[in-house]
Amino acid sequence: MLGPSLEFTERELARVESLVWREVRHRLDAAGSPASGAMPPSGHVSEPRDDAARELLAQLLTASVEQSAQQAQVRLFIWLLEQLHPDEARILAALSDGTCYPVIHVCMRGHLGTPGPVVLENASSVGRAAGVALPDAVPAYLSHLRMLGLVSVGPESALLVDGYEILLTETVVQQAERDAGGHSRIVRRSLRLTALGHALWDACSAPQRALRSPPGRES
Repeated sequence: MLGPSLEFTERELARVESLVWREVRHRLDAAGSPASGAMPPSGHVSEPRDDAARELLAQLLTASVEQSAQQAQVRLFIWLLEQLHPDEARILAALSDGTCYPVIHVCMRGHLGTPGPVVLENASSVGRAAGVALPDAVPAYLSHLRMLGLVSVGPESALLVDGYEILLTETVVQQAERDAGGHSRIVRRSLRLTALGHALWDACSAPQRALRSPPGRES
């Protein structure tokens, strides 16, 4: 006998499949309409059709019915890669061998010494180690990579003591401490690839030598 959670899962799957097939059938029915595929005259820029968004959703749902798991994974990886800045790709490369890097958040000091509002989030030495072109943009890069689920920020690591001390000398960290007006608190964390990040790297990267910083860049 199926357990309650499995029964619920199967009911939800059946419900979603029903919705998907309904939209696919609607798209197929609409495909016979001459207006649905009409293109504007050459050189003429027109406003999007009122049904353009609906058509795009229908195309996605059709693909979801037809795709294999491998095709879905390829689409996911392409979608992720298309959102990356080149510097972010270098950060993934630096993390790809399992190396963990220090991360620092600079916060205002809250009540009883607890962290208050964040002044600077995701400062890390991984950018210079990866040889990114814009080291000061690393906090923004890491925020974006975290949003995409490719990197994770975990607890402080005792193995990164020296890295934390070096990171505290970074201009962006010192500026954040000044912005906090002498009431800052340093929160130490660690950075690594997620399972999704490793899967993306392993599936898409060709065998290559370790990345080195281009001439004139700090490593």
